[in-house]
Amino acid sequence: MENKSLFIVVAVLAVAVLLVPMVISKRSHAPAPEPAAVPAIAPAPPAPATQPPPEPASAKPVLDAAVLDKLLYGMTYDQVVAVVGVEADETETQYEKDKTGYTGPTLTVWKTWMNPDGSNLRVGFVESKLEEKQFRRRERNDEADGKDEK
Repeated sequence: MENKSLFIVVAVLAVAVLLVPMVISKRSHAPAPEPAAVPAIAPAPPAPATQPPPEPASAKPVLDAAVLDKLLYGMTYDQVVAVVGVEADETETQYEKDKTGYTGPTLTVWKTWMNPDGSNLRVGFVESKLEEKQFRRRERNDEADGKDEK
């Protein structure tokens, strides 16, 4: 009879050892209760504007001859745009069969920024580097002014 009692005690202990961790793990994985909803607070109405809204900034700066001095020979187009502030309005290419100082034909890419008064900033790139720069005023006789070439 002792063997039978011992067997029952061992069996109960074995079942307890197996079931207790399962019961504990199920309790720890139980879904957490949802938090209570926070009441919404209505936003305060906006205060009436005492100052008029600021005027929108001009989307395009007006360029002058002073910008020409900031542009350095050898700059890339991206560097020129960083100085000028906006992308060029026009692009034009000029092919020259034989240009003094070069071993072969050259291709100059001209980028132009136009001002409302008709003046413009014109920059020429050879092999993606600033090679020529010009500021043209459109006043008397439509002549170029401030021309600066290398």
